Amino acid sequence: MRTAGIVVGIVASLELAWRLGAPLSISPNPVALGPLGAQFVGATLISAFFALWAYADLATIGLAGAIGLLGWAGYASMIYIGSTEVPANTLGAFVAALASTLLIRRTTIPAFGLVSAALLPWSRASPSTTASCRWSEPPRRQPIQVRVGQLCWSLSVSLWA
Repeated sequence: MRTAGIVVGIVASLELAWRLGAPLSISPNPVALGPLGAQFVGATLISAFFALWAYADLATIGLAGAIGLLGWAGYASMIYIGSTEVPANTLGAFVAALASTLLIRRTTIPAFGLVSAALLPWSRASPSTTASCRWSEPPRRQPIQVRVGQLCWSLSVSLWA
């Protein structure tokens, strides 16, 4: 049910911004995130410090950092071969989630601390997603039926997930 609230909040915010004349478009092109080494250090630290924030033990903090680094390696490799943001973020998050899941099933590492920390570099606040959003000219206005249909579809997907 929380996911439905998040989806409604995002859709309502985008609609309000559009009505106020400040629409947002999302670019599929990769953004410049700085030197590759700094990206790996940043992803590792983000994951490790989130695990620390979640009161994880030292083993979980270390593993969260390592899995965040592994996931970012998947992201960076896709960008290196010329991919756009969506497939690159998908692969990075998939690698981090898969490694976390396999590790959790074989150890006593707490699931919340590890999976959440490992996926944090791909959250809404990460540079890979926020930097690719740019203000642009308003798109052609869609009929209200289309927008309501999109909202209903988003809600059904979020409630099902």
